[in-house]
Amino acid sequence: MAAPVAVQEDDQIQFAESAPYDEYVHASTLHTLQRTISGESGEMSFLVVSQIMELYFGLIRYELREAQRLVRDDDVWGALEPLRRAGLHLEGLNASWRTLRWMSPADFNRFRGQLGEASGFQSAMYRHMEFALGLKSEPLIRPFRRQKAVYAELTRDIREPSLWDEVIALLARRGN
Repeated sequence: MAAPVAVQEDDQIQFAESAPYDEYVHASTLHTLQRTISGESGEMSFLVVSQIMELYFGLIRYELREAQRLVRDDDVWGALEPLRRAGLHLEGLNASWRTLRWMSPADFNRFRGQLGEASGFQSAMYRHMEFALGLKSEPLIRPFRRQKAVYAELTRDIREPSLWDEVIALLARRGN
């Protein structure tokens, strides 16, 4: 990404194109992804928190894969850093869920019926995160069969070694 050109106009910085922050974070895109279907005020909170959780799942998976790579390379001390970060990201994940504690079952049920069969248990990224940790079960990927690309990624991940597998291999290499 080329650095946007900034010019000074009327005591304000103006960028030739979009602001560098938006170029990097894609905030303008992120904020177009909230599309409620019920009109219930609590649905927006639920939707945004669900999206935040999905991002955390991906971030945690990223850290676990980095730890896995380092363990595979026999860098146990180096693997501790991404594991620490993953732990902190889990705290953020839990904190995001807690922001919905204001929502009673009745509040949730005001829009739940309009979600049909949708459920957080259908999160592909959550499955990727589970598989990275070593919790693998073929039935977990069956619901994704019609999503060819997602199914292929999950199938690949379930067959590849997990962080758990790499730790066991490391112990074996070290005679434990």
